[in-house]
Amino acid sequence: MTVSLRGARLGLLFRGLFPMAAVGVLAVAACAPGGSTAPVPGSAPAAPKPLTTLRIGTRLETSTGLAVFEQTSQREAEWLFHAGLAAEDAQGTLQPRLASKVPSIADGDWKVFADGSMELTWRLRPNLKWHDGAPMVADDFVFGIQVARDPDLPLQHQGGVNLIQDATAPDAQTLVVRWSEPFFGANRGRVDDVPPVPRRLVGDLYQADKQTFVNSTYWTTEYVGLGPYRLGEWQRGSFTEALAFDGYVLGRPKIDRIILRYITDPNVMVANLLAGDIDFIGDGIRSENFAAARSAWEGKGTLLQWASDPFGAQFQFRDRTAPWQDLRARQAVVHLLDRQTMSDTFEGAGAVDLFVVPNDPVHRVAEQVGYATYPYDPARAAQLLAAAGWTRGADGMLQNGAGQHFTMGMRVNANQSGPALAMVDYWKQGGIDTPYEAFPSNAVDRAMLRATFPGVLG
Repeated sequence: MTVSLRGARLGLLFRGLFPMAAVGVLAVAACAPGGSTAPVPGSAPAAPKPLTTLRIGTRLETSTGLAVFEQTSQREAEWLFHAGLAAEDAQGTLQPRLASKVPSIADGDWKVFADGSMELTWRLRPNLKWHDGAPMVADDFVFGIQVARDPDLPLQHQGGVNLIQDATAPDAQTLVVRWSEPFFGANRGRVDDVPPVPRRLVGDLYQADKQTFVNSTYWTTEYVGLGPYRLGEWQRGSFTEALAFDGYVLGRPKIDRIILRYITDPNVMVANLLAGDIDFIGDGIRSENFAAARSAWEGKGTLLQWASDPFGAQFQFRDRTAPWQDLRARQAVVHLLDRQTMSDTFEGAGAVDLFVVPNDPVHRVAEQVGYATYPYDPARAAQLLAAAGWTRGADGMLQNGAGQHFTMGMRVNANQSGPALAMVDYWKQGGIDTPYEAFPSNAVDRAMLRATFPGVLG
């Protein structure tokens, strides 16, 4: 069940790339032994090409490191440092990335069996390299899948990786993934579905001590990935540097260096943009900030505003006795929310029942097939709850035949407390006991907090 509220995402685009003198590059070249070419007498030495730097302002810094099996809220870091087997292009069509082709049923690389299980064969591109220059092999995916599915690790265990039965690497360039049941996204090859992790770097640590493995600096300042950029300097709470990776599978990026600057105050964010200290704002500003920037920056740059990032709530299903294990109770929980009012209040673009933007082709297909919607309807919610065995007691709270309250805790990242508190209020009005807990986005145990939430994760 999806409980979603599509919010407004605001973006300010840069004026131009900031050139940085390549002093470090020149110093290294000057110290290199041999191979130098003396300038032609009477000619001026060629000027070094300046490095291009893009400075991005963002409010979020990943608190869980750069683990591929964690769905980080810091999307810029994900796009910079990671690469999956495939990726969608601007039209939403899957294109191969680390793989040489996308498996399909037509070519036999995607097999669906009578019992509902599936098998996908991925064939990797030749000469794939990690950021440290070492070869990337199919067994790195086998190891990554093993880690992502390990119940002893405090991971979110999200994405399709939960449905994987096993994975093998018949050779260095072939990966075979077996799925326990049908999964529509099996061939999308995302890093949180089929994550690669270099066994040669952290395999021994994983076998020796899983807690030390999780807390290893490999996931932070010593991260080695496969994306278009490799990790440079990372000063917590300040900035992360991304340097163009020469060995990237699709070719070296055109921008040499990207700086992610972490700014939590939207007013400070806009002030930095107008002062020329950053070139781009990916997220973290509100409508009033956007209007101020438009007024001050008219004719000086490009401003775009678009809707994305639905606010959603996820149920925790570990507790088999939880009230929301009953589908009727989950449906009632959504009917209790006036999502349109929430959207209007929190600068959203309307209530949605799918995690798909309206202009996506998938949304049109869903409309044609038909999908369930859950408008604000407390009366319908009460009917569903009664059918599931929950009625109001003398104290006005929902209880079952044994007199137990319908208790459903809400845990949320502190920067999303507004929508979360509104949801808590609606549920309390509906008779649900909803303890509330907010944790900071930079909490050191954020992954554990997200993985062990008591009822609903906002």
